[in-house]
Amino acid sequence: MSLARLPDRAVKAALLARRRVLTRLASLGTTRHLNELSCFGHPLAPRLSSALGRMRARDGSAGEWAVRIEAERSKLLASDEPLTSGSLQPGPYDQGMTVRQACLASRRPADAAALFSLVRELAPKRIVELGTNVGISSAYMAAAQVANGAGTLVTLDASPGRSRAAARMHAALGLKNVEYIVGTFDRTLESALGEPVDFAFIDGHHQFEPTLDYFDRIWRHSKDGAVFVFDDIRWSSDMERAWKRLQTDPRLAVVVDLCGLGVAIGTRDPKAVGRLVTPILSV
Repeated sequence: MSLARLPDRAVKAALLARRRVLTRLASLGTTRHLNELSCFGHPLAPRLSSALGRMRARDGSAGEWAVRIEAERSKLLASDEPLTSGSLQPGPYDQGMTVRQACLASRRPADAAALFSLVRELAPKRIVELGTNVGISSAYMAAAQVANGAGTLVTLDASPGRSRAAARMHAALGLKNVEYIVGTFDRTLESALGEPVDFAFIDGHHQFEPTLDYFDRIWRHSKDGAVFVFDDIRWSSDMERAWKRLQTDPRLAVVVDLCGLGVAIGTRDPKAVGRLVTPILSV
């Protein structure tokens, strides 16, 4: 049966069970694959390997930022404020939803900290995020940019209520490097691509064609060596198909499978280097 036909609770249970199996299968080969990645002939490959190694070691690189962001998460999880409160128009999935319910869909702390590690190591100056929700993932990435000393994050969401909750939380953290765009991705994405992108987090509209379309549109406005992070690559058969297709795309020089996340390094010249597609890494 397709996961899309299961109740939400059953979907989460199935995904968790699948992730545990994949992690067990990957555990023996992780060190070897990280070494292979660090030696690959792409200038960003060693830095990506370093970031993944820290993620695997759970070294707490987010430090005080993680403590502060998780404190804000706790506040969101305690909020029964409707997403559509005040004069805000509801987004596509906002009717009857509270801030707390929306926050429950956010990336868990360890996964969000993985985004911090990637941004901290790779130091992208301009990040585009598709799928703000209530701002947990963007907080970790924007905080890493602050720790790096430079960078701007542009985050898109179709929900005015979620974007407002994110902006409030980011303001409480003192994150001033985040820009917000409200509207469906197909209508607003181009407005986020006025400047070259060197890091993209694609987390929303988890379907086959939209995922490939968003990658294509962002890649056309990306720098050489831009990093693309795809969330929920095993959420559905559609996402699994999209991820398999991306693994063969010549515009991606390095592709790393992290069970729930897919990480790839783009190239403007597919002939400049070979290709490295890793098996699943347990991180």
